[in-house]
Amino acid sequence: MNRTILALLLLGIFSFFPSPLFAAPAISSLSGTVSQGSSVMVSGSAFGTNSAIQEWIGSNIENGADGSAFSKSSWSAGQWAPVSYSTEQARSGSKSIKTTVVPGFDYRNGLFTHTLQTPIGSSEKLYVSWWVRPSTGAGTGQWKMLRVSGTETIIDGPQELVLFNWNNASNSQRVIDPGTSNDQTYWSNEGFPKANSLWQRVELVVNTSGIDQSNGSNTLGLYDGSSFVSNTWNSTRNFTASGQEYNYLLFQNYMGNGASGNIDFWFDDIFIQNGVARVELCDSPTWSTRGECDVQPRTAWSDTSISITLNAGGFSAGQTAYLYVIDASGTPNASGYPVTIGASSSDTTPPVRSNPAPSGSLTAGTTSTTMTLTTNETATCKYGTTDQAYASLPNTFTTTNSTSHSQTISGLSNGQSYTYHIRCQDKAGNANTTDFTVSFSVLSSTPTFSPCSTLTPSSSLPGGYGSPFDLFLSNTPLVAAECTASDIHTLKATIGIPGNQTRVSYTKGYWYNPGTSSWVEYTGACSGTQNGNWCQGPVTATVTHANIDTTSAQTPVTFVGMTCSVQNGAWKCGCRDTSCSSFLWQVQGAGR
Repeated sequence: MNRTILALLLLGIFSFFPSPLFAAPAISSLSGTVSQGSSVMVSGSAFGTNSAIQEWIGSNIENGADGSAFSKSSWSAGQWAPVSYSTEQARSGSKSIKTTVVPGFDYRNGLFTHTLQTPIGSSEKLYVSWWVRPSTGAGTGQWKMLRVSGTETIIDGPQELVLFNWNNASNSQRVIDPGTSNDQTYWSNEGFPKANSLWQRVELVVNTSGIDQSNGSNTLGLYDGSSFVSNTWNSTRNFTASGQEYNYLLFQNYMGNGASGNIDFWFDDIFIQNGVARVELCDSPTWSTRGECDVQPRTAWSDTSISITLNAGGFSAGQTAYLYVIDASGTPNASGYPVTIGASSSDTTPPVRSNPAPSGSLTAGTTSTTMTLTTNETATCKYGTTDQAYASLPNTFTTTNSTSHSQTISGLSNGQSYTYHIRCQDKAGNANTTDFTVSFSVLSSTPTFSPCSTLTPSSSLPGGYGSPFDLFLSNTPLVAAECTASDIHTLKATIGIPGNQTRVSYTKGYWYNPGTSSWVEYTGACSGTQNGNWCQGPVTATVTHANIDTTSAQTPVTFVGMTCSVQNGAWKCGCRDTSCSSFLWQVQGAGR
């Protein structure tokens, strides 16, 4: 392969790859008053983009006259049971949407329907969130809750995803595929609302499959007033033929098959979007432990700022809540940004510092390194070899006045240890009053590395990742790990096949930091011809960090890389199987 052809091929490959997948959103600051209906600006980094069509009817509900029929553009209602605004129950504000179903009569369905402005096709995403409160009578029969459908009908047929349960117990989800009648799939009873006279939040995320492929997924989440439960069903076939797009969301509210007596349903804060990127206000400082959450309708979105119209939902004045930005891949900021409902968001908090580097031991012969850290908001950072107040620290980072800070440290010697003390100050003048350190050492001699990969050709791969072995070349290692007994905080990653230049390798990858629950980028050295971030040949990276621990193969350090090769005239990158229909990060573990 000559250099010109390589450049063209690498450019073609690169165009297929999105921006790095593992840079989680980070909120640095807020401006505005955190109260119902106020305009709030959320600032930070790695928000990505979000121009997806959203449908929010919280404000429509509040503006509706009590007892009048529900009415909104792109919605229809009242074909069977009346659907109206009501002050009888309200999850947020003073009103909700109410429908009363009478089993056995024409009012078996309390239907209201939204027509999607842009239909959901293959390999696309749909996000739906709503609050519902059913009366207890709904527990005596079959409750058909929601249809995501290609046609505006409540008759079972092709291209539908239907949520329903039976008698509050044997809950199920039915998927009717295009061209197939009554293809029913029953899943776990968790994640379905119950008829218990309580407000419950339901979330549905549909990742449609490729046409006639089993690579889609459905996720159903429920907050029942005490805890949040979420179930995902992967490898689903939920889109089969072109021209069978999902066009309608039908809140059906059918009650039958044993139900008796009038049954009331109330709805509030309904949010629909062609995509999963969004802002949420939650009750927990960590996303994984969240319970009650409310989606925040946006008015503008960029990679570094989002404007929202605050939806306080069920949170009351004086209560602490936490903001999360979820990007287009579904990745949130793991730690919530604390806010007080009803309070101005003026900044009185110093920057929060994290991700110090380097750490552990650097290889012998290292004479300089780059010291880095991140802050949760834009700040200027200073450092010194002794701990002092911010104003007294003698040195300012070369790269600073942002959320990422770096400084080259030179004059290092073998066998020596180094500690630097860091304090930062934000734009509001809030300076750190506590110490933050970066500590590392330089080894006296070059360590000896040996193989310590934990994944083998027979290992089960986690979903969404490619194999670390060449599936076209007798399971030859493509992403391999080496460890050294002299330093458990260091791993050596090799991406590609040593001595082989028939493959191209990406020079950047990521390792998972369990201390911050985030992926950290690394950059390797190319052993062949390099073009941009691509290398014709293998890439090697030695990564050192205090949160790396290679002592156990049972709890290994996880990292990813990517290689590509031409198979049967087509580029195949990050393969999970020999069909290699998707480009994936290839995963490996390091541990002894």
